[in-house]
Amino acid sequence: MSIPRDSNIVTLAVIGTAGRDPNKQLTKDHFKYMCDTFDEFIESHHLLEGDKQLVVVSGGSAWADHVVVDRFLNDPNRFKLILYLPCPIVDTEIDDDDDDVCYKRRYQYLDTGSIDWYKNPGRISNMYHDQFESIMCVDPIGQIIQAKEKGAILDTSSNGFHNRNTKISKSDLIVAFTFGEDQPEIGTGTHETWKQSLSKKKYHYSLSKITTRS
Repeated sequence: MSIPRDSNIVTLAVIGTAGRDPNKQLTKDHFKYMCDTFDEFIESHHLLEGDKQLVVVSGGSAWADHVVVDRFLNDPNRFKLILYLPCPIVDTEIDDDDDDVCYKRRYQYLDTGSIDWYKNPGRISNMYHDQFESIMCVDPIGQIIQAKEKGAILDTSSNGFHNRNTKISKSDLIVAFTFGEDQPEIGTGTHETWKQSLSKKKYHYSLSKITTRS
């Protein structure tokens, strides 16, 4: 499905780092900052006031994208949620017995076995969600399924990251969380989405100066 177009709907996209750069380690403090900033953004821009309905969209990746899942699960009646996923999520029907894993993982993105991220977006998506899980001690893909059960829409028609990013870029407002200073770093999917967007309401929040304790 495409971004909803209705005079009574406001669409807000949240995009940003998925933890790709090993030299820029993400922590619980970064995630808390992003969640708090998201909540403050909605309040300061009065997005829940008046007659308009707020629809939040994102891409189902780890870290920045997962902020919207976390906040939706906190209050599913606060806004509508659409996740444009790069590929389907599948039920593995296998519990992970690794003692180092915080949660038993049942769901994963479809991994076809190819090492080409363009053809097989599920492999790299799972990898970054595994890293997120090891730090946050939550089951992020399981939480996406929980969000669906509470009313979120999961769109799996993109068949890859590029089409997914194009869909997200059509939102009315865009909030990006990256380690860039004034805008997302060039050469990233976040920058691609940012550049494609024709919105005049794009807001970038840098993670580079966040003081972390974890």
